[in-house]
Amino acid sequence: TLNIKYPSEKISLCSGVYLTLSVYDQKEYFGITNVGRNPTLPKDELMSETHIFGDIGDIYEETVKVSFLRRIRSERKFADLSELSLQIERDKISALEMIKELKGI
Repeated sequence: TLNIKYPSEKISLCSGVYLTLSVYDQKEYFGITNVGRNPTLPKDELMSETHIFGDIGDIYEETVKVSFLRRIRSERKFADLSELSLQIERDKISALEMIKELKGI
């Protein structure tokens, strides 16, 4: 998972969950990215959290390019972490369907 703190003036995306494509070491990895303040776990910081599908290895403090492809859903607050975890699984399924569509499968 890539966690990035953004200055509010640097991000122009709407808060929410996105299908993303990350590039590291000349390899491409699809994933999902949440942009926002994580209302279920309130934080004062605008964050971007990318979960990469597949094994990318240890990339702590490495440069990774993340491109936003499609919006999956808007950001929302969940009752608890269990409900949030279930939604993340649904988001992954939605992302995998979008990847199939993009690849023409």
